Amino acid sequence: MVKILQGNSIEEIPLDDESVDCIVTSPSYWGLRRYGDSPDELGTEDLWEYVEKWKRVSDECWRVLKTDGLMWLNVGDTASGSGGAGGDYNKGGSKDGKPKWRQGKSGYPKMTWCNTPSKLIEAMMGPPSNEVPWWMKELPSADLNHWAGYEAPAWPHQRWLLRQTIIWDKGVERPESVHHARRPRPQHEFIYMMAKHRSHRFYADNLEETGTIWHFSPNSTGDKGFAPFPAELAVRCIMPSTAAGDVVLDPFSGSGTVPKVADELGREGIGIELYVD
Repeated sequence: MVKILQGNSIEEIPLDDESVDCIVTSPSYWGLRRYGDSPDELGTEDLWEYVEKWKRVSDECWRVLKTDGLMWLNVGDTASGSGGAGGDYNKGGSKDGKPKWRQGKSGYPKMTWCNTPSKLIEAMMGPPSNEVPWWMKELPSADLNHWAGYEAPAWPHQRWLLRQTIIWDKGVERPESVHHARRPRPQHEFIYMMAKHRSHRFYADNLEETGTIWHFSPNSTGDKGFAPFPAELAVRCIMPSTAAGDVVLDPFSGSGTVPKVADELGREGIGIELYVD
């Protein structure tokens, strides 16, 4: 069964508390593109507003996810000052006909990678406590000490547990000129495995790869593009997290890949999407 609901996950996910067994999602990356004209679209605002909006989304995900459920988050990084309006929007350009916009402010020097994945994960951990400094807090059992990339780590009786960070080796490089960019092309993204409780369900025998580097194409249809959300990603997250009949949610469902894959695997797939035809 597939159900696509129109809505804004930043404000509310229209589902009951603890009604979802697994969440698999890839929210719009900050500062890369627009998909429509709605002011509620995630990723078009200033960086810190983007992080704050994601915090609200993660709170809603926490509410609807069952205590023993898992959330899988796929997100890539963005360089400050990239993605602005330019010649690509001219007739015949790669962005011809798409809404013209400029990247929001980040507070970082231009061309600096903003490390947005780590910022989103930090937002899920909650704000620092005003009573006891974060460095005096004891990390919850079963959590990984994810220090890399953090400017001000916050660990105040955190709710979400970061259970694993997976590097997704896409096998293709982002299609850009190394001469123009003056750096190696990105060819990986991150997949974060998040839990509400240390006793979450996990079906290890259903893992496609048992290590922390997963290798598969960004598009299982054979498209060599860098950005598409592939069905393979949904399968790899759903199978070790759920059993037949479980409910799988994607709060940023886009074209509906996650709900469709969930249905094909014998689960109930639910998607929330701002733009529904």
